[in-house]
Amino acid sequence: MNESKRNNVTSWNHKALQAADDGMPSTTYPRATWRLQAEQEAVPVCEEEKTEVNSKCFCERRMMKVLLSSWVLLLLHVEVSIQEESTNRQRDFYFGFFSNRDSNQDPFIILTTSESQPVNYSIEAPAVGYYISDSVTSDNRVIIHLNNSFIASSHNDQDKGIHLMISSDRVTVIGQNLGRLSSGTFLCLPITNLCVDEYVYYGISVPIGRSGSYNSSILVVGTEDSTMMKLIVTQPVTISVSNSTVDLTTGMQYSFVINRLQTVLVGSRDDLTGTKVVTDKPVSVLSGHQCGTLPVNLSYCDHLIEQIPPTTLWSRMFYTISTGRQYTLKVLAAYNSTTVDIVCNNVKTSRMLNEGQFCNLSLQSNDYCAVYSNEDVLVVHFSHAFGGSNNDEIMTLVPCSHKSV
Repeated sequence: MNESKRNNVTSWNHKALQAADDGMPSTTYPRATWRLQAEQEAVPVCEEEKTEVNSKCFCERRMMKVLLSSWVLLLLHVEVSIQEESTNRQRDFYFGFFSNRDSNQDPFIILTTSESQPVNYSIEAPAVGYYISDSVTSDNRVIIHLNNSFIASSHNDQDKGIHLMISSDRVTVIGQNLGRLSSGTFLCLPITNLCVDEYVYYGISVPIGRSGSYNSSILVVGTEDSTMMKLIVTQPVTISVSNSTVDLTTGMQYSFVINRLQTVLVGSRDDLTGTKVVTDKPVSVLSGHQCGTLPVNLSYCDHLIEQIPPTTLWSRMFYTISTGRQYTLKVLAAYNSTTVDIVCNNVKTSRMLNEGQFCNLSLQSNDYCAVYSNEDVLVVHFSHAFGGSNNDEIMTLVPCSHKSV
């Protein structure tokens, strides 16, 4: 990748924080065993970078932190602050939910802030006639309970997009799909115009669901009307766009237009990792599995979902921590001739990957690893199930250490 392209990529970093003891009520959320606390102070970890493209100049500052429990990596908390000429600009989030294994599913939106004053927000989902406005404060996080009508359960669901507007850049937005037997949580990322010619995203998932059932899934949510989109799938799939159903074969490229809050759901019993989404405007891409199984010989499964950043925000240096259970690292390449070195307990494993290819490495609970690459990659941590309803699989994006050049 040339130097000018690299200069448009924002530096990323992370800092691990000990999670506080402020959990969600177990009587209300029986599967929400993880704990969540809105930190009073954001943790700045990346330097500011100034980018000028097409006479548009803005400063980006990205801040990350990781919330940990005593035995498992729970949640990557990212705060992104983008400043133009104003010092406090509105942020827009576009996202959605794809179904998990349960017929009765409860999607939630969770908002926290470190602002000293109330922060106004509004949510719209026109397809289901949902519109609300309210505020969130630092001492009272907001938990918004939605219903099944918000969930994209098949490729025929083409209007399940959700738009959240927030009046501050210091708010964390979390989505959760809670079921009786499976649940998944993801961090919502604000939509940012990166001033690039195209946005590239890749799906990422696991090979199999419970007993071969349930789908590897990718949900795309449009943020602007007349967005040109190209989809290149790694497995045969059926999708619906603008009320037309299309069967795609492996490697086939299909181009179409997606509009604001329109959704495209891609699902397959096989692993959709490496499926490519290319757009001329930013979109929201959520990827994972309805109920994925790791390791594959277990009967347990859980809902896996994360919002995937575009490749311009990937990086080349990552570190993992022990989570108290076995886990799999999946590394996905954005460019050809990508060399990946995974060093765990002073033992190095090397792989050569091309664009859209990935490698898996199974690790023990006490393995601490570093991942280095010569081109930008995405690293995902899959914690293995080890029995019991509260010990199922967990999918987490690994935050990068820094953007090397």
